[in-house]
Amino acid sequence: MKKSILFLAAACLLLTLTSCEKEKDETSTPVPDLINGVFIVNEGAFGQANASISFASSDSAYFNADLYSSANGFPVGDLLQSMTIHFGKAYLCVNNSQKVEVVSMANFKKIATITGINSPRFMAADQNNGYISDWATNSVFKINLLTNAIAGSVVCGSGPEEMIIVNNELYVCNGGGFGDDSTVTVIDLSTFKVTDTISTGVNPSSIRADKDGKIWILCKGSLGSDFTPSPDDAGGMLMQIDPSTHAIVKSISMNWDQ
Repeated sequence: MKKSILFLAAACLLLTLTSCEKEKDETSTPVPDLINGVFIVNEGAFGQANASISFASSDSAYFNADLYSSANGFPVGDLLQSMTIHFGKAYLCVNNSQKVEVVSMANFKKIATITGINSPRFMAADQNNGYISDWATNSVFKINLLTNAIAGSVVCGSGPEEMIIVNNELYVCNGGGFGDDSTVTVIDLSTFKVTDTISTGVNPSSIRADKDGKIWILCKGSLGSDFTPSPDDAGGMLMQIDPSTHAIVKSISMNWDQ
């Protein structure tokens, strides 16, 4: 009787383990429809074309370490810089592959590729137009999102990075590229021409708008030519811009610790 009970318990345990393993396989392989959750952009190693996007669903029931490859059967490319979601599509700026992949947010399958930009970094979008910053030409490219074709470009500062659209103006952080810059370029989207250049701290790279419509930029500072912190290096700064005047109205310094 005791042997029968032990055998039954072992069988139940085996069934439980088998069921759990099967459930794990089913949730880790297919790409779920209408995905909602957190996306993690993994840049990958330079020259190895091993960039990826990890995804965790908001209900914690699904995780995929490489969502793009799972959906398409091949990797996204070399150095994935950023991902922008707009009108049911995701735009993936693949820096060293010199392309922007367009995927459907319903299943993350590739639907188009934008080419002609040598070093795409970040994208901002407004209705049927997208704007992509490019390190190679220190420019911002305008993209017709209905055709995925380049509709124009405008030169800004060195190493353009993140951008934001406020009041039909595009604010471009000129992050310095492989050197230094201390400006934000303002582009009128009606004419797609530069209308102002705002002086900032060294190497502005990130930009957001607050609930009151004011613009905040983060300037990362500089390590100098030796790439080592020292007292004479430019520290980081957090700055607020009033979009109605383009004036800096607040500035918070973050100097190197001594």
